Amino acid sequence: MEREHDNLRGALSWLLAQGEAETAARLGDAVGILWAWRGHDREGRAWLTRILAVEGDVAPGLRAKVLSGLAQFEFQQGDLDSSEKHFTEAWRLTRSVDDQRGMVDALRGLGHVELQRNDLDRAVSYWRESLALEHALGADPFHVAGTLGLLAAALARKKDFGEAVNHVRQALAIAQDVGDLTLLAENYLTLSQVALAQKDYPQAREYATKSRSLAIEIKYAYGCAATDLVLGWVALAGGAWDEAEKRFTASLSVMHALADPPGCAESLEGLACLAAVRGVMPRAARLWGAAEAIRLPLGPLPDDSNRPGYERYITPMRAKMREQAFHSAKKDGEAMSLEQAMHFALEPSVAESSMRTAKSIRKLYPAGLSVREVEVLALVAQGLTDGEVAERLVLSPRTVHAHLTSI
Repeated sequence: MEREHDNLRGALSWLLAQGEAETAARLGDAVGILWAWRGHDREGRAWLTRILAVEGDVAPGLRAKVLSGLAQFEFQQGDLDSSEKHFTEAWRLTRSVDDQRGMVDALRGLGHVELQRNDLDRAVSYWRESLALEHALGADPFHVAGTLGLLAAALARKKDFGEAVNHVRQALAIAQDVGDLTLLAENYLTLSQVALAQKDYPQAREYATKSRSLAIEIKYAYGCAATDLVLGWVALAGGAWDEAEKRFTASLSVMHALADPPGCAESLEGLACLAAVRGVMPRAARLWGAAEAIRLPLGPLPDDSNRPGYERYITPMRAKMREQAFHSAKKDGEAMSLEQAMHFALEPSVAESSMRTAKSIRKLYPAGLSVREVEVLALVAQGLTDGEVAERLVLSPRTVHAHLTSI
């Protein structure tokens, strides 16, 4: 589909110009998997918005599919209000025609929105309702496993670890039965996140490593980035600071390419905690402030104590910095745009910075190149194609092209 992307764009453009609403909706729904899995979230959102704006008869079930697809892209980009609006509209449409499969998809999406808003009770409620509908439909294994995994993630956030592990093990058993590598990757990821929340670091590493191997095999960029986050926290807890930096920066680059604000925020929080343990508190405060600025539009912020690492890494180090200086640096971070935060976070490592002067760092990375741009450039210099560079760094070809343009 990636090779045919320009042809698909041409087909959609022609259908929209002809006012072929039904066929455009069918094609947009079908191409959604390409946009979602290969990092074309912004493009997907733009196309589906245009498709829904076309006047013409579109079957309610199909319109609901397009609405849910649009809502998912909006969710990925942190626009929770629009996402909730369109998931709710999709749910009403599917309910009006008793399309229970469509209702399940809309309820699952609404659960994601509430989870991101930190309303865990509502998220669990939506997913329990979704699971009940799944069973009424005949318990399609793929969808049941997916919903069980979502429930497990929410229950883990509520610290109900026993029920969370029970759900995710059910989901894993189903995934193994049907042989679905995506479900396996996602549920091993959930198990790693539960283990991380329980501070069982060896188990978290084991599950995250299994998930990452599967994600690489199926070229699942988000799965790679999410497991890098888990492995980053594990490395930080074990004192492997260079490994932690590698994992958090890799996750940040991919989450940014996927337009995933929550993922960017947690990556920045990881780098903030790393800076804190290295004793570079102004940097830690700026990174934490940048992360909070990204999270703020997504809804109510969780308590600091509920977010990985704050009490363990930031709080103890704050005592070594004047409170006014900490808040001043944090406000500097809050004022950064996402692009500015990315540039700041991906500067040469704090460890390197403490050993080199600013002049020597500029020599190491000439012309203001970022760490990621240097990685891309090094692989191109070895003779790799854009596609091969993308595969090696777990990026989309579009992102590699953007880095090369910048270089």
